Amino acid sequence: MDSSAKSIYTSIIPARLARDIEDVLGIPVKAVTTTLGYVDNLLTPIWDESMLEEPTPSILNVSSCILGKRLAERLKKNVGDTVIVVGILRREVHVLRVANIKYFNDPRDDYLFVSKELAKKLRGAKDTDASIIIFNTSEEVLRVNKYLSQTYELRILYDIPVEAKLRILASDGSRVLEKPIMDQGTEVFRIPFGSYEVVISTPYADIPIASVKLNDSVTVNVKLKDYVTLKILDYPAQPELKDARGVSLKPTSQGNNTWVYKVLPGLYTLIISGRELEIPLLSDLELRPCLECIERPKSLETYNVIFEMTYIDGKPVDEVYLTILSADGNLITSIKTPGIYEIDLHKGDYIFIARKGSYVREIRMNVQEDKTVRVTIPLRSDNRILYSSMPKVKLLLLGYDPLSSITLTILSAELALLVSTTTVSFLAYMVIFGYFFKSSSTELEKLKELRFPYKLYLKTIYLPMLSLILIISLVSIFATIGLALEIPWPLPFSTKPIGSLLWPYFIIIAPVFFSYTLTFLLLSIGKDVFRTFN
Repeated sequence: MDSSAKSIYTSIIPARLARDIEDVLGIPVKAVTTTLGYVDNLLTPIWDESMLEEPTPSILNVSSCILGKRLAERLKKNVGDTVIVVGILRREVHVLRVANIKYFNDPRDDYLFVSKELAKKLRGAKDTDASIIIFNTSEEVLRVNKYLSQTYELRILYDIPVEAKLRILASDGSRVLEKPIMDQGTEVFRIPFGSYEVVISTPYADIPIASVKLNDSVTVNVKLKDYVTLKILDYPAQPELKDARGVSLKPTSQGNNTWVYKVLPGLYTLIISGRELEIPLLSDLELRPCLECIERPKSLETYNVIFEMTYIDGKPVDEVYLTILSADGNLITSIKTPGIYEIDLHKGDYIFIARKGSYVREIRMNVQEDKTVRVTIPLRSDNRILYSSMPKVKLLLLGYDPLSSITLTILSAELALLVSTTTVSFLAYMVIFGYFFKSSSTELEKLKELRFPYKLYLKTIYLPMLSLILIISLVSIFATIGLALEIPWPLPFSTKPIGSLLWPYFIIIAPVFFSYTLTFLLLSIGKDVFRTFN
């Protein structure tokens, strides 16, 4: 890794953003989990094994670790020794064996490295999350910066005859937004950089419309028919067509071994020669189901086509219903299959229809060579429906080096300390104000008896000090709210662990006692001076 490499933090889940950066811009980046903990009572940055930049599956597991050279020297540890690790966010105790000691000649010499599973457990994060994104060079950061610092217009032009829902899904399957639509219209959204899936959810199917890569403004056209026509050709007996409720439908017209059905878009079951075929009808379709009546030239060369069907999170689909038709309506196959299906096809145009649950994806393509067709079903492999608010992008200042900072862990710890110190400070203010008001009122009565110019005292000492305390209390409140809303928040303070953890105390508690002490010091000096001249 280049010593000038930088990291970027946003409110978008880092693992998702890293995947989007590589998918949209072609920049290989790593989403890394980092946290802070105590290693034999020494506060230490803890990173997952990705930062080692080399595969370590045979070395690291949930019960072992790797030490940076300087950290090993400070702890006086050798390979085979054990260390006690306690995460700062989750107070779990882990006894780890030192599997290796590595020399990096950079700040990583002070770090502890554990397996990805253990790093997430120490941080208390979800399995799908990471802490930060690491780039190879600072030039890559500058390139990505210009995309992450703005939002992009996603314009949806729709013509839909039924009530439907427009869904925008992120690349991890979470729903960024959902809005009911019907008839004709336009929806315009401003969305941050990333890969998104536009899905129309209708009463009869969930239809993926387009996969968009937002690094510029994009327009998507959505048009669905109110009725579709199914023509069954070259079939002498009347086929049986059932809708999703199991109701048999009659043909609209017939003649010359041709059967025509005009139906609503949806999922239908076609029963021919005792076979039940699931046919998703989203557009007009001509079908010749009599496979044995079709003579294929034996001499024509065939091409190998592999279908790879995955969930939106990248995992292979366990089972999907796949229908393959030629462009002239010949039924090639209709079958339930695992996520990978292989078939030899002649040169020509084909229609591929994949269905998983309520999601239907139709692909029309030309086969002229061996190829692999990748189909993404916009569902998560765990069947969870996650909702994510519209993400805000917040970049740290340029030059913020991940190898010399604790990143989000420090910011999270600062937030917790800021909240706690604010609470403690308010309790202290209540005690201080009670005593301050009581003692001050007594002193003011004495000053009146001595004919001391107490109004001048109020204007120059008492009220300014009281205002200072109130201002500091307000600053602490707004700092807490700001840090909570804007994590990660670029701080102009020390990013070293101890400095970062202690600065909330100095900006809140120290001025309180300073203003309190200064007020009574000036009051005492004022009284002594007045008595001297009297």
